[in-house]
Amino acid sequence: MHMSKSDCSIRASVLIKPGQIEMQSRPRPAPGPDEVLVRIACVGVCGSDIHYYRHGRIGDQILKSPQCLGHEGSGYIEAIGSDVRGFEVGQLVALEPSRVCGWCSHCRQGNYNLCPQVKFLGTPPIEGIFQEYYVFHFSQCFPVPAGVSPAAAAMIEPFVTGLCASRSLRPEPGHSALIIGVGAIGLGCVNMARLYGATCVIALDKLDHRLELAAHQGATHTLNVTRSDPLDFIHSVAGSPGVDCVYESSGAGQEVAQLMVTAAVRNGKLSVMGIPLEDELPLPIHEARRRGLIIHNVRRFANCYPAAIRLVASGKVDPEAWVTHRFSLEQIPQALELADSYADGVVKALIEM
Repeated sequence: MHMSKSDCSIRASVLIKPGQIEMQSRPRPAPGPDEVLVRIACVGVCGSDIHYYRHGRIGDQILKSPQCLGHEGSGYIEAIGSDVRGFEVGQLVALEPSRVCGWCSHCRQGNYNLCPQVKFLGTPPIEGIFQEYYVFHFSQCFPVPAGVSPAAAAMIEPFVTGLCASRSLRPEPGHSALIIGVGAIGLGCVNMARLYGATCVIALDKLDHRLELAAHQGATHTLNVTRSDPLDFIHSVAGSPGVDCVYESSGAGQEVAQLMVTAAVRNGKLSVMGIPLEDELPLPIHEARRRGLIIHNVRRFANCYPAAIRLVASGKVDPEAWVTHRFSLEQIPQALELADSYADGVVKALIEM
């Protein structure tokens, strides 16, 4: 049953155990002094949500009790804590899913994505936003300008991973960039490589519809890796030395561990974002050493939301184009199953409240 705004209970989509989701009614939360209550508008379905839904874990992060998933979100300010300034009721905000301590050395140095006390939405045991309302620390909420839709605001979260990776890789004008896997995060990488000035932007994937979208968003060359050898293709379009920058956003693990090393030029830079099923991967470490490669492991993102919002508001990036399917809160099991099966041309499934 759909609750009206006057009701004190809210609807929540709760993962009971791997493969089982139930709709539940919960009390509507209230914000503390430094918090805001947000009425959730849109939430993207992420690969990590699928991992928890299918396997109940990502590495040592294990589902131990029922909870909501979901962390790629936008919503409207519903209530404001007594100590919070700069927000208005009804304001649309993009939601950063990390709530950090603010006191550790990593937070103080600005690398709050490495905070050991981080509470990340939808990561056990932290509740996610596959529910109608959620309380956020004010620092997690970023107002978006008029003209940015709730769907586009929700896509800020997957976009900023590619933005963060690019700040490490720093492709230069005239450089070549390789993006392995062009789901939403990979599409963000395509956009960022283009914006940094890379003149050769190569996108690899197993799905033609994702490659077509990558081409629309700035990839100069695309290849379905099920049809021909990717290394030969990379050398044919970027030259035999290889590519200057490699974005690994597929999570394909063993399939790409060697490719991302052998595709890079000497002194090239690699950014690893994908989440593989495997806990350990064999890497051609001698090849990486001989080539003098710099490998960046990307742990989410930090200090990226304002720039990402400006890029989207300016029209330089269109993340709403990544949204191919829309579902209601009650349809989250169908959304997860669709996204997990890569069926029906899905790139990003979006939950709309």
